[in-house]
Amino acid sequence: YGVCRQVWGLSSDVGSVLRYGVCPQVWGLSSGVGSVLRCWVCPRLWGLSSGFGSVLRYGVYLQVLGLSSGMGSVVRHGVCPQVWGLSSGVESVVRYGVYLQVLGLSSGMGSVVRCWVCP
Repeated sequence: YGVCRQVWGLSSDVGSVLRYGVCPQVWGLSSGVGSVLRCWVCPRLWGLSSGFGSVLRYGVYLQVLGLSSGMGSVVRHGVCPQVWGLSSGVESVVRYGVYLQVLGLSSGMGSVVRCWVCP
């Protein structure tokens, strides 16, 4: 279940990983999927706007099946339609689980997003 550092463009140095805001738990799933999803998202690494980043900073999933009051913008941008019950029309856009254009991700991030953001 490990995340490839090369896909992220991160060095193997732990300090470097932490500097980019990637949760160390991503490298070991001891706390469960929910905990990993709450802390692994890195707005700075993804180059998100400050508004969208502030939402992601608290986790794409505060609870796997529930939204906090501040998560509306995440839903509007198409995170996990199969989980949030969004229109099926956006499935092609969120094939990797997250609207890649909004998050500023390359297509190479697909496998990571597919595994960690949309289990």
